[in-house]
Amino acid sequence: MATVFRQARADEIAAVLDLCEVGFAHPVKARNAPAGRDESSGRWHRAIFSYLYGRGDYLSEWLRVAEHDGQLVSYVGIVPRVCWLWGEPISLASLTPVVTHPDYRRRGMASGCMRDALKYLETHRIAIAQLYGHSWYYGRFDMVEAMPWYETQLPACKAAGARRSARVRRFGKDDLSGVRACYDRHAPKKMTLAQVRSADSWWQFHLPGDERRSHLRDEPTTPMTDEVLVATADEPQTARSGRPARKDRQSIVGYVVWRRTERHLAVVEGFCDDAVVASSLLAALSDRAGDRQDIVLQLPPAQSLPRAALKLGGEHRVRPPQGTFVRVTYLPALKKWFARVVGSRLKAAGRNRDLTLKTELGTLALACEVQAGGPWKIKARYDRPSGSPHGAAPARGGRAYGRAATRRRAVSVELPQKALTELILGTRPAEDIANDHNVLLTSGARKLLAIAFPVGYPYLLEADRLF
Repeated sequence: MATVFRQARADEIAAVLDLCEVGFAHPVKARNAPAGRDESSGRWHRAIFSYLYGRGDYLSEWLRVAEHDGQLVSYVGIVPRVCWLWGEPISLASLTPVVTHPDYRRRGMASGCMRDALKYLETHRIAIAQLYGHSWYYGRFDMVEAMPWYETQLPACKAAGARRSARVRRFGKDDLSGVRACYDRHAPKKMTLAQVRSADSWWQFHLPGDERRSHLRDEPTTPMTDEVLVATADEPQTARSGRPARKDRQSIVGYVVWRRTERHLAVVEGFCDDAVVASSLLAALSDRAGDRQDIVLQLPPAQSLPRAALKLGGEHRVRPPQGTFVRVTYLPALKKWFARVVGSRLKAAGRNRDLTLKTELGTLALACEVQAGGPWKIKARYDRPSGSPHGAAPARGGRAYGRAATRRRAVSVELPQKALTELILGTRPAEDIANDHNVLLTSGARKLLAIAFPVGYPYLLEADRLF
């Protein structure tokens, strides 16, 4: 019987979870690597995905399965979300690691599920796919290993001498709204990818263990032992008409999510309003370090906490990307992002030039016009690839804005989808990408690419890799 790749049915969730437990209990290895067995990993992943797939808002069609002789032998899960990409919202889907029954591996089952999932994302107009897995496997799907490993190491003794201006305490039940507001203030501006989190996401994965759901908390192998510290400041209240002013209440001006490891105290997430709050949080972490000599901030250097740690004598290092993969799946969904983000960069630099990016997914074109004595007008359009079964789409969008518009030259770049993903995320300098043998450029494209796509600090918070 032929293998069928399809969506799961609602009554197959239990079978999918059985497959998940068996697959993770027999982790797949690279070729010629010794096989192993890890029952605790199988139980832990079943507990995690039981919650995810059992949520009322999770659709069975987001589970893409391979059926062979009436048996489910492989599957991959899809988690559609909304994320901030350089400050603009875009659609993103996280993929669970593809799982295959040990008896059916190396038969193309996992690859078929992955291709089916990526096709689903394209059909449903989801701009970007992201997953966490092995580099020796997922690179074959044109995915870019995009997230470096950031570490800022600060001796606890140096952190103890930091200025303690803000009040720092443990997270309380009433602090959730303040922590969420702090995240929403900073995450879209300071991270390349930042999830627009739901309340359930906060409760499940960012708060102390006694606030989490019991079926995860009772799992003995669950490594979710994070603690949360919050920094507060007085928030003055104005008096309403005819009523006395209320007493000052405290607002959340910063927070950190941290955990203890065998060797150090690790900070896996944190945002704060200014350097003074960052110093106070680092000093509070030093009080909790115990016999651990170092505080390690697993955060990009552009954020306030690593910057404060560097001023106190910390050391920063960046390791190569390990395990987090990203790729563009539906290019038209980035048209508005292209106009707003890339267009604003060209406008800020005063570059009145058109920019066209051509890939195997289609063509994005940006038209920049400056009215004589008037404002900039920026529009973007998308053209389907010439090999598309639907044919090439007609050109749309404002290519000209009247006789008073100033003339400008067009710049064209032809590049593969993987290079476009690297440009968008800022993982590689535009100059390096322009030197690739499979990238074709017209005159003046190198400088314009460097302005349109600056190098950034691609980062996806650990808790947001899946949920």
